[in-house]
Amino acid sequence: MSNIRFIEVTNNYNLNKTKMVLSVNGIQGIYPHENGKSTILKHDSHNNGGYEVAESVKKILELIKGSKAI
Repeated sequence: MSNIRFIEVTNNYNLNKTKMVLSVNGIQGIYPHENGKSTILKHDSHNNGGYEVAESVKKILELIKGSKAI
């Protein structure tokens, strides 16, 4: 059985700014949104282009590096 690592990011798609916990293994790509205010996080669990999150690419990479297997 393999351990799974997770990160917590903030949904920036709507005004609710809800937190999401996503598996690090499901991340396919991370890039700045064209609006310059958010980041697109492509993930296996999203079927339409990726999540729009508040964290920067740099912050997401830091979260990944700091994530621990559970």
